[in-house]
Amino acid sequence: PRDPEYNPAETGGISQEGLAARVRALIKFERWDRILDPKVIEWNDKDDLGKLRRAFAEALALSATGKTFEARERVTNLRAGVEKLKGKETAPSPLDMIADIADGMVSLAEGRLLEGQRKLLNAADLEQKFRDQGQYENDPPGLPWPVMRILGDHYRKSGDNKLAIDCYQQALKNEPNDGFSLSGLALSHFASGNREQAT
Repeated sequence: PRDPEYNPAETGGISQEGLAARVRALIKFERWDRILDPKVIEWNDKDDLGKLRRAFAEALALSATGKTFEARERVTNLRAGVEKLKGKETAPSPLDMIADIADGMVSLAEGRLLEGQRKLLNAADLEQKFRDQGQYENDPPGLPWPVMRILGDHYRKSGDNKLAIDCYQQALKNEPNDGFSLSGLALSHFASGNREQAT
């Protein structure tokens, strides 16, 4: 990451692919303290996309650790960065999807459940649209998880197992055999009293 020959300051170069993979893994495995530790990730704040990546990861980490005020600030920065990068483009983009995910997860952490669910459903719709158009692939994935898995986790923790099951099944269509979605699906079936499906 520090070699200027391979990583020009304006683009971050090839090390950005490794950074993206590391951040994706830290989010997926909920290593919030590592994301917030300034010694762990060498963020590229020299370009707009690097700033967005950092705002997204930190918004999720801060909201998950109960620092919702700071998380909301990151969402505000993220939305401003998305608007700057999009310019006059009005069509929804993957950047809008990322902003909606962060906004939705922070809203849930703030206790604004309907707003959070609405934002995450909007992000899930955009993700599905991009997948259907061939703009989004799983190799490597752009996100740490299908958005429907995050919604499934939320509904399961809220006790709405039917909606959780629907979300996990949709997530598994987009990312087959994902252990997190399969685990959530099993737990939701078990909580619903359907031991056979859970097994």
